[in-house]
Amino acid sequence: MTQVRKPKSPQPDFVKSSAASVGSRLVSSWWVAYTGAAAVIIAVLLALVIIVSTQEERIVMRHLGAFAGILADQLADRTIIIRDQLQRWRDDHEIRAVLRTDSDNALRALETELAQRVPNVIGVKLLGVRQTGFGSEMDSSLSYAGLDMVRRVFESGETTALEAHRVNQTDEHLAIAGPVMDENGDRLLGVIHLMLPLSLLPTVGDLGTQMAHFQFRQRAGQRFVAIDNRHFEAQPSDAPATRLAVPGTSLLIEAWGEPRGMFATALLPWVVGLYAGALVLLALVTWFSGRRMRKRVEADLASIVALANDAANRRPLRVTRNQIAEFKPVQDVLRRILRDLADATKVRPSPSGDPAVLAAVAEPTASEEPEEIMELDIDDEEEIDFGSGRDAVLKRTDSIEVSEVEFEKASPVLVAVPPAPAEEAATNADSVTAEIFRGYDVRGLVGSQINAQVMRLLGMAVASEASQEGSSTCVIARDQRPSGGLFAEALAHGLRQAGCNVIDLGIAPVPVLYFAAHARGDCSAAMITASHNPGEYNGLKVVIAGQSATVEQNQALHQRILKSDFKCGDGTYAQGMVFDDYIAEVQSDIALARSMKVVIDCGYGTTSLVAASMLRALSCEVLEFDCDLDPERADAHMPDPSKPANLSALGEVVLGAEADIGLAFDADGDRLGVVDSNGRFVSIDRVLMLLAADVLARLPGSAIVYDVKCSHHLQREIVRCGGRPVMSRSGHSHLKATMRNLDAPLGGELSGHILFRERWNGFDDALYAGARLLELLALDPHSSAEVFADLPAALGTPELYVPLALNEAQEAMEAVLGMANRLEGVEVNLIDGLRAEFGHGWGLVRASNTQPGLVFRFEADDQQSLDRIEDLFRRMMELVAPELELPF
Repeated sequence: MTQVRKPKSPQPDFVKSSAASVGSRLVSSWWVAYTGAAAVIIAVLLALVIIVSTQEERIVMRHLGAFAGILADQLADRTIIIRDQLQRWRDDHEIRAVLRTDSDNALRALETELAQRVPNVIGVKLLGVRQTGFGSEMDSSLSYAGLDMVRRVFESGETTALEAHRVNQTDEHLAIAGPVMDENGDRLLGVIHLMLPLSLLPTVGDLGTQMAHFQFRQRAGQRFVAIDNRHFEAQPSDAPATRLAVPGTSLLIEAWGEPRGMFATALLPWVVGLYAGALVLLALVTWFSGRRMRKRVEADLASIVALANDAANRRPLRVTRNQIAEFKPVQDVLRRILRDLADATKVRPSPSGDPAVLAAVAEPTASEEPEEIMELDIDDEEEIDFGSGRDAVLKRTDSIEVSEVEFEKASPVLVAVPPAPAEEAATNADSVTAEIFRGYDVRGLVGSQINAQVMRLLGMAVASEASQEGSSTCVIARDQRPSGGLFAEALAHGLRQAGCNVIDLGIAPVPVLYFAAHARGDCSAAMITASHNPGEYNGLKVVIAGQSATVEQNQALHQRILKSDFKCGDGTYAQGMVFDDYIAEVQSDIALARSMKVVIDCGYGTTSLVAASMLRALSCEVLEFDCDLDPERADAHMPDPSKPANLSALGEVVLGAEADIGLAFDADGDRLGVVDSNGRFVSIDRVLMLLAADVLARLPGSAIVYDVKCSHHLQREIVRCGGRPVMSRSGHSHLKATMRNLDAPLGGELSGHILFRERWNGFDDALYAGARLLELLALDPHSSAEVFADLPAALGTPELYVPLALNEAQEAMEAVLGMANRLEGVEVNLIDGLRAEFGHGWGLVRASNTQPGLVFRFEADDQQSLDRIEDLFRRMMELVAPELELPF
């Protein structure tokens, strides 16, 4: 039996030819796009190479200038010592007496004696007027250059500059000469000529590398001659170079680096590799997108053919979906034309429909609904929530440039807080509770503990205490809290009532307040803030006559209020703006060896007003995160940079932006938080390790002060760097007092307070501390993550806070201290709470100074040891406070 195969309906030629035709045009277009993109990429790479090369040359020049300056300063300092010696000999009675004898034997004997007073001197020549003349009596042991130097002293009567003299190829030395004058200083008795070895020139040492070269030179006519030909190096004409004169000498130092073309050997493989990788990636993207586009074109063409078949076979036109939006108008026009050509009567579908074409476009089902087109109303301000971290919201707004911010101050005549007689002040004093006077500041709940009347009394007490110390001016400022405005008015009124002159900075970080007070000498200061406490708190940080108020002075304020022991007077009121002065002072002290990319988190607090501007003045690239001054947002989560969880969002931004480092500040700007280039939290005790090593390199043997919450590794690092570790009680006032007593150049505590007495004013300034950290990191070519990874680290907990009532915290702490004698085989430190030191770690429990409750912290070299220490403290707390819920 013969089988008859039913022929398949052929694919319409229109579909094949159209798809092929359009496909070939798409491929051509894609190749054009690929070639154009490749050309753009190579142009971008070339531009980047030029930029990198230019930037590299600038960095090299900055490094060369800095290193040349170091060498020049060293030689200038050594020259000053020699010139000072010559100045003393100028008026020396013994030398005058010998010169007047004109005895050669006496002169030679005195030369020998003088040579012993100048270390490493090659020779000393003491020449009287007879030998310093132009006749044959001139000393023949001097070179021509030495004779010329002596003549110049004889003619001018002044000490010459330090010069390099070369007698022959083997005798090269430094020389300087000075006069010996009579008692009246108007007649020259003789000349002292010193010959010094070339070893007086500071050696390059580690500064000289394959990338940098240094050479001392001296002008000889129209050219510069190299000193010490044994180490002569020819300077390439195309090398980046700088030249610096040495004060007090006729020498200069030339520094140059290696010439580097645009396509340096080290850079070329990277450029080629990047370009090859970009081409491969571009090819893949082009191929995938072209393939996808071809399929979409073919699908839309098949839909058009299907519509034509429906019309040809007198079937209802099917519903089609477009893959490419540009084809929709074509299909709409075609559908309208086909409907106009159709007969008015209903026709049955023809059985001769093309199965191949019908299969190409599926029939719509009853459940399919027309797609709803939604309109998005995008405001000018758009927030994108990344769903992690503290308020991880990036806000895109129009760029706003703020050139100056001015804060309107209230009139010094305050209606809300009228002047009160002494009897009224005594009555109001009853409402001032002892609980608000903490270890190193005044802090309490707004309304119930601190109000405008209490703040006015505090102002009167501060002014009276300051007057007792001889200070008649107080600089005040406040943080962003809503209660700060009224409290600032009340504080200013109280200060003025007690005869203190007030300078009001408005909203400003506490470091700026400290700076303004320090700049005026022994000026007092008061900052209205509660630091990182919640928004329902406020308080006062006080500086009395240039020093932060101690515990005793804070209690003295309370006693003055209770006794109404106030001075009387009529102080003046003025407004101040010192942001620019502060930034200029930091800029004059800090020098970054390279530009740093920094992300800052101001927590919507006061540092928003100055942090970004300060860092940009230091040539940093600054990315701002939570840097709008926004009291409501700041009040929602008072920024506390000592807690790792609070810096997690900052870490994500640092990592995403590939920044060098992230810096966070608390609400009033005296505490610092750090995130490294990998987005990891860096505890402040590890930051102190880095800062201490830098300070001790200049001031070996100095005391470095840190609080009881810091790592035991910090103590070891300070000793390793040649310093003297000193543990202090927690609290910035205790830290400052200890540093002042020991003349310590650096101190800090784990909560983020860092204080510099070297190069700065000794107050806790998170902005300046962040700049000093950047100064160190800029000198290191490694990333900040690598720098901190090299420091010793241990497993540790953050500060673990257990809230309690005030009396309960004191009772629990007294019971804990009673357990100290029962901890056998453990080194116990009771300087602030109880810190138990083990060979493998330590644990701490202490009463919080800022909020009623206990603070715990633990650290160990491994997890097992950490668990054991926590367990020991847990069992100890179960004995003294069994009802306490511990967070460990």
